[in-house]
Amino acid sequence: MRMLSRVDEVHAGQTPLTQSYDGTGVLMGIIDSGIDINHPDFKDSTGYTRIKWLWDMTKPLAGNTPQPYGYGQEWSDADIMAGLASSHTGEDEFGHGTYVTGIAAGNGSAVGHFQGVAPKSDLLIVCYDFHAQDNIPRIAHAVEYIFTKAQQLNKPCVINASLGYYDGSHDGRDLESQYISNLIDAQSGRILVAAAGNVGVVYPFHVGRTSVSADNVFSWFRYNSAIPG
Repeated sequence: MRMLSRVDEVHAGQTPLTQSYDGTGVLMGIIDSGIDINHPDFKDSTGYTRIKWLWDMTKPLAGNTPQPYGYGQEWSDADIMAGLASSHTGEDEFGHGTYVTGIAAGNGSAVGHFQGVAPKSDLLIVCYDFHAQDNIPRIAHAVEYIFTKAQQLNKPCVINASLGYYDGSHDGRDLESQYISNLIDAQSGRILVAAAGNVGVVYPFHVGRTSVSADNVFSWFRYNSAIPG
């Protein structure tokens, strides 16, 4: 991954870059299935966690439920170091969040190599609730939560969201998308990177077009028995 994306050249500060970039001074936000808080790749050289805040949306209401959202539980880095976040295992969705965070920001401490893209960044983790059956705009809440924490820490922040779903308009004009876009534009130093179509299972495809014909317009798809529906 680092080779194909030329990350090694960025880490080395290769020309035409005027310096190396390794995530120093930057916060990496991850919206995914959680994280293995005990993994050495997510600790610094002293063994202190690189996770500044962790919000697990799947947990029941408690004294550490973040407001104004009113669901899940959150822990600071001090809480994590004190063992207060032990109920969060990061095992949901087969450890997908740990895998993604390793690619984004692992520092290679576990085995001495296999660093991610931003190994010197600090982490803001949101464990998404993939099984909730309601209309709470969790993605928007996660983005807002991470950017708010980054603002409090006075650091630039890039959020990675390697997840997706087929709800919504998929044209960027729905209210949740507009809200997230406004959060990104609210101040400099904010970026959101999202997977393209990463819903995890095979569903029918979406297609859109603007019709200029006065007659009927058809879109034809070759039948594929492997796709349900």
